[in-house]
Amino acid sequence: MIGADDSAQRTSVVSIEKRLRDLGWREGENIRIDVRWSDGDLAKARSHAKALAESSDVIVTQGAIATRIAREQTGTIPIVFWLVPDPVGLGLVPNLARPGTNVTGFTNLEWSIGSKWLELLREFKPSITRTALLFNPDVAPYADHFMENLKGAGSRLGVAVSAMHARNVAQIETAMMAFSDENLTGLLVLPDALTVIHLEQIVRLAMQLRLPAIYPYRMFTAAGGLLSYGVNVPDHAGQASTYIDRILKGEQPGTLPVQAPTKFELVVNIKTAKALNLTVPLIMQMTADEVIE
Repeated sequence: MIGADDSAQRTSVVSIEKRLRDLGWREGENIRIDVRWSDGDLAKARSHAKALAESSDVIVTQGAIATRIAREQTGTIPIVFWLVPDPVGLGLVPNLARPGTNVTGFTNLEWSIGSKWLELLREFKPSITRTALLFNPDVAPYADHFMENLKGAGSRLGVAVSAMHARNVAQIETAMMAFSDENLTGLLVLPDALTVIHLEQIVRLAMQLRLPAIYPYRMFTAAGGLLSYGVNVPDHAGQASTYIDRILKGEQPGTLPVQAPTKFELVVNIKTAKALNLTVPLIMQMTADEVIE
């Protein structure tokens, strides 16, 4: 496995291991699981992928970059990915229904979710007239799709949307401080290696700048973020176990369709809302999958 070493990703690995046990695969008995963390370091990811390609029956990857790097190392060993948006657009598979290669897995986002993020953020702060989408362009090649969708939604809602590029923590801070205006602005955070690894810094700075922000996963809201809307990451990771099981039992990855998410969870942090002098809409409290107080 290749991924970023943080608590949420470790929880995801536990989810994969648990579901594999439920399917009859037990570490040290009939399966060996080799977990490698890249921490967002591309050179480290390439080194790990090379080693795994030389010793694995199945490679499991988290994220688009890790999947692309693993595919560069092997065209024959099955690769099962999770947390990857637009695998066709990224060139990872030619077809979702029948990938036809050694790569398959589970996508985590639909482009239309960008509109939902913007609508949810405006429910909290109707006065917002400008928003920015934070991401690292080097590791989020799918960002253009989000920007296209967001700009369309922004035009409909009367909100200007711009891209906020950041390639390291220092650039995140500089960009957010330059953009912040608590009366007019809101922040949307795209999931990529940079934003996930440094989620605590992003959440803390958003609070410091009193910047209403919506995040892609619960882990951000649990760290103090205002609200999140996206897949349940450990559950999403656990789904990969079903394909690992089927491949180890003889099925070919090229015949296993890439699966899209069927459920997104809304998590709201009331404590953070109060700290920002924002009122959580009653309907949102009633429909949220989780309310953190």
